[in-house]
Amino acid sequence: MLALFDLDETLIAGDSAGKWIEFCVERKLVDSSFLEQLAAYAQQYKNKTIDMLAFMEFFLRIVAGLSESDVGALVAVFVPQKIAPLAYPSMREILHAHANDRKILISATTDFLVQPIAELFGISETIASQTERKNGIFTGHTKGVLSFGAGKVQRLQEYLGEDYKILIQDSCFYSDSINDLPLLESVKVPIVCNPDSLLAPIAQHRQWKCLQHVL
Repeated sequence: MLALFDLDETLIAGDSAGKWIEFCVERKLVDSSFLEQLAAYAQQYKNKTIDMLAFMEFFLRIVAGLSESDVGALVAVFVPQKIAPLAYPSMREILHAHANDRKILISATTDFLVQPIAELFGISETIASQTERKNGIFTGHTKGVLSFGAGKVQRLQEYLGEDYKILIQDSCFYSDSINDLPLLESVKVPIVCNPDSLLAPIAQHRQWKCLQHVL
């Protein structure tokens, strides 16, 4: 089976991008005004009104001009300190149950965060929003299609290539968000985890499996 996993509010009890911004504010890489803008974007995300490209431009202002090694050093502190404590124990059990399946973490969060977080969960394959670098320096821009909304389906199709049509026939996807509805509708077994207020009634109406996780 192909087992797909969303990240935020699915594998962890929180938003990895938001935690990263909080971490960077704590380290005085950016000022506290970023937290106010983050709160506004978070509300837009819940309402399904967010302009993800605009959010990414805002989000990547933090790393613009930094080298891959500098960002990597920060992430190496960030993941165990801020993300590991948020991991749902029940999701670790589910990952163990999928030990013999092909697992992919697919998230709208940026690649430099998703890849090390996936390693925390023992997931080797990731699909994330790609960040542009030139000569090893972050430009502050994304590249390609963002793995958000219908973009998750497109990026998965591109990633799996000719195998997509076969693999998707025996697949499952774990997610909490209404924004992931296109991918939930694409897999054989959609599984919602702590669904948001917009996804919950849809999942109930369609009788999708629903999991409730607590820390």
